[in-house]
Amino acid sequence: MKDREDLLQETAKQNPSTEQLRRVYAPHLSRLTNTRSRVEDLQQAILYHTLSIEQSNRYPTLLEYAANVCDEVDKRLKIDATYLPVVWDAFASYGVIHQDYYAIHLPRQNDVFSDSPLLAHELGHAVVDHLSTEALRGFRKELEGFVSEFRERQRPLVRATWQEWFPELLCDACGALIFGPAYLSAVVSNLQSKQPYFLPQYSDEIGHPPDALRYRYVTAILENRLNSNVLDNLGEAVNSYEAHLSILERDKSSEYDSWIEQNLLNAIEEIAERQIDVDLTRLMEETFGKTSVSETRHLRVEANRLHLGLRTEGD
Repeated sequence: MKDREDLLQETAKQNPSTEQLRRVYAPHLSRLTNTRSRVEDLQQAILYHTLSIEQSNRYPTLLEYAANVCDEVDKRLKIDATYLPVVWDAFASYGVIHQDYYAIHLPRQNDVFSDSPLLAHELGHAVVDHLSTEALRGFRKELEGFVSEFRERQRPLVRATWQEWFPELLCDACGALIFGPAYLSAVVSNLQSKQPYFLPQYSDEIGHPPDALRYRYVTAILENRLNSNVLDNLGEAVNSYEAHLSILERDKSSEYDSWIEQNLLNAIEEIAERQIDVDLTRLMEETFGKTSVSETRHLRVEANRLHLGLRTEGD
């Protein structure tokens, strides 16, 4: 990088004509900017790697388990990326080196087993990063058609909102398609907002999709793919969340239902499915003991048995 900085300064000191300077100066500046960005990425990677080494003595079981779950989830994804679990303050995905290396943040607790399905959501962010323009074409077309149904002054907010909701909903689709019922159970245990039907009124209020939308979306994906009675086994966690939504439904905006478009949700699910090697049928067969457990599904089977109230290997 020092050599490129020197070359940039030397070019500026030569005082060529404005046209010549633009031709030579701009490429030098571009290369220097790219080099600096790459160095910053590498510094972030070193930081996370150092943190992981230091945490390995304090959270050895947690980090090893999370790494194994990430490896199992990664086998279902049709992308090439590397994931490094580190203990942080909550579940999150941080792209250290874009489309290549991700730090997977874990909550600061010693047992992440019951929440392990949420790791599929975090790895889903790598799926989002790898999407091509062609892969997004159908969703964008549906979005423009949907936005056109709103009053002109509302259109920019509705469009921006769904663009912001897209990656989170796609990650939820990834979680549902990879982990099955255990993902729904883990999600409802972590969705306890007092405003599950929240809609933004201004652009700076746009955030995650409403909790109610995420819950209904994941539920619909699984109901369409699993036997009708499987989700009934999730029991109290889902029932309690249904009650939670019912209580707060009276606070739902009159506009809420008009903002939720099934064609957009279908398009997101289709995009997710094309990026994943879906094995839900085999996962459920192994979870309910109909076939022996494969090493490629071992941890996901254990998570589903836990959330479905079935016996696990440790019982």
